[in-house]
Amino acid sequence: MIYSLPTNQFTEFGLDLTALGLGAPCLATVEFKSRSSQSFTAALKDFALHSFQACTATAYTEIHQGNTPGSPTVDYAVSGQNDIQTSTVPFNTPVHDQTVVTGQLGVVTPTGKVTFKQYNNGACTGTPAVTEDVLLVQVAAPTATTPGVAAADSSAVTPPPGTAVSWNVVFTPAPGSPYTNPVAATPACETLSAAQLASQVVTQVQQGGVDVTNTAITNGQPVVEVATVSVSPKGVSGAPVPTGTVTWSVYANATCTGTPASTPTSSTPVSSSSGRATYQLSWTPSPSSGAFVCFKAAYGGDTAYQPSASTLPEPICAFPNAGEEQLQ
Repeated sequence: MIYSLPTNQFTEFGLDLTALGLGAPCLATVEFKSRSSQSFTAALKDFALHSFQACTATAYTEIHQGNTPGSPTVDYAVSGQNDIQTSTVPFNTPVHDQTVVTGQLGVVTPTGKVTFKQYNNGACTGTPAVTEDVLLVQVAAPTATTPGVAAADSSAVTPPPGTAVSWNVVFTPAPGSPYTNPVAATPACETLSAAQLASQVVTQVQQGGVDVTNTAITNGQPVVEVATVSVSPKGVSGAPVPTGTVTWSVYANATCTGTPASTPTSSTPVSSSSGRATYQLSWTPSPSSGAFVCFKAAYGGDTAYQPSASTLPEPICAFPNAGEEQLQ
């Protein structure tokens, strides 16, 4: 051990922080002082304040299915097993984000807050729909061989069908913590999509509110072609109202084949309810004697619903002229 140095002699030395009882191998700053003699009460001569190796935490995020659990510890128990980011979930599926912050070996578990920014798109762009600060909760205490781990859960959100949701997350250490710098969690933007709902189209030809599909009508009398767009399968609870456009193909035959004679459209339903919308086309058949008119309907879809069309073999609709009693 060296007790004295020549004037202006260069020297290097190290500090055993563990032996000093400090425990943490990382400090934000270090200050050195020199004295006029070895006595602890000797006059101070020089001071040196310098940055040191700061404690560093890491943060990563996962999207989990379901509502936010009561404790991050519960959620963390299955962390890594149910990360569903970049996937597509069925309609009416609640999801939430979890951020896991891992400390440095030999240092206390990170404390502080996690700022969740949730966007109603798949790119973390624009103004967040929700911004919330959630305090970290320790989920795994540090040991001699493993660092401490803390986690925080965001509020749950149920993305509408055909849309996307994304999160951007930052961990901010608590004041006085050995972890001094905010950490942007990875991935920088985590995304999730909600699947579109399937739709179906059912058609009926009415005259005076009565179904006249496959029956004879008087030539020149107006009819109403009714196309009902609904969620498929029926009975999906809370399904949104279908919007968009229905296009009819009108054929001058009984089988709806060949090139349609006309393709009228409607984008305004006459009635709607959860998972259902009804569109109408008023039509006055005027074919030559003995001819037929046949309708098919196709729904173009919208953000929430996939396109669909009425299909055979179920007859769509066909009208004989006056004098024909039944569709042959």
